[in-house]
Amino acid sequence: MEKLKCIKHKLIDAVYDELSKDIHCINTTELGEVIDMIKDISKAMYYCSIVEEKEEPKDKEKHMDGKMITTDVVK
Repeated sequence: MEKLKCIKHKLIDAVYDELSKDIHCINTTELGEVIDMIKDISKAMYYCSIVEEKEEPKDKEKHMDGKMITTDVVK
């Protein structure tokens, strides 16, 4: 996941660099492809986070707003 974040950050930096040019010098085709890559990486990161969440043990404790909660399922 960290590698995906790094790649996404570098691509976003490339978009900012390209947009800082004169509007008539921007290669919109390549810019669109880079933006599509950023969207694809974001989607992959989202799905990875879902998989990681499902792989966590069911009785793991979590902290939210300073309160401890458990994710135990009561049947």
